[in-house]
Amino acid sequence: MKRVVFIVEGDTEVSFIQKCVIPYLYLKGFTNPMNAQKILTNRKLNKKGG
Repeated sequence: MKRVVFIVEGDTEVSFIQKCVIPYLYLKGFTNPMNAQKILTNRKLNKKGG
């Protein structure tokens, strides 16, 4: 089975995906498992550039 993973930077984006996007997609008929996954960015590692 395929799944959909949303890769985001912070807690706000995770919350938005879980509260707005995933319920919307389920209403539109998507049945695949979906989740939001937070990643570690260079900013959190005190590095510049990207």
